[in-house]
Amino acid sequence: MSDIDQIEISIKDAKDMVSARDALLKLKSNRDFKKIVLEGYFEKEAVRLVGLLAAPGMDAHKNLIVRDLEAISSLQSYFQSVLMIGDTAANSVAEYEAELEMLRQEEMEA
Repeated sequence: MSDIDQIEISIKDAKDMVSARDALLKLKSNRDFKKIVLEGYFEKEAVRLVGLLAAPGMDAHKNLIVRDLEAISSLQSYFQSVLMIGDTAANSVAEYEAELEMLRQEEMEA
């Protein structure tokens, strides 16, 4: 595989990551997504579960409650990763494209 092929693959991969970031940003601005996921699950459900941890008689369910809280945390972490990776990839696309252009020029001159 040539350097040009490798850079073209890198550009496609980076653009896919940017696309995922953009899709998540679009979701985060959607009124229903905000209501159900961002407010309902990440906030209200998390508060409810924390309250259950302190409720009398819930000791037998503590592991399930903690598991549910970890699920919320895991999804939030995934969303943050998608945004961070997408931002980094967006910066990389321009660098890859400049490098690709340089390699193509060198190839034409040779």
